[in-house]
Amino acid sequence: MVNTAKRNNQWKGLLGRLDWQGNFPTVITDPQPLGKVGTWFHPEQDRVVTVRECARSQGFPDSYKFSGNIQDKHKQIGNAVPPPLAYALGRKLKEAVDKKQSSI
Repeated sequence: MVNTAKRNNQWKGLLGRLDWQGNFPTVITDPQPLGKVGTWFHPEQDRVVTVRECARSQGFPDSYKFSGNIQDKHKQIGNAVPPPLAYALGRKLKEAVDKKQSSI
C-alpha cells in the first residue's frame, strides 16, 4: 500500500500521510495497515506512527508509561482525553466552583 501512495495522493482521506505542518486530525485506537481508515502514516517514512508519536500528539509527556502490548497502548491513547485538555477543563471547573462558593 505504501509503495503506491505517491500515485494515489499520499492516500489522503483514506489512509493518509500526516503533514509536518499540520496536526493529527484524529488518533485512532488500532493503527494497522489495511485496518481502520485514518491518517496515521509517518510524514516521510513508510510506516505507521509509533505509540510514542501518538502519545506526543495527544500531549502525553515522554515519561508517561502505558501498559500492555502495542495494540493496548494505542487503544489507551486513542480513548484518552488529552492531558492538556483535561488540565484546562479542570482549571475552568475549579474556577467555576470557587466563584460559585464565594458568591454564597
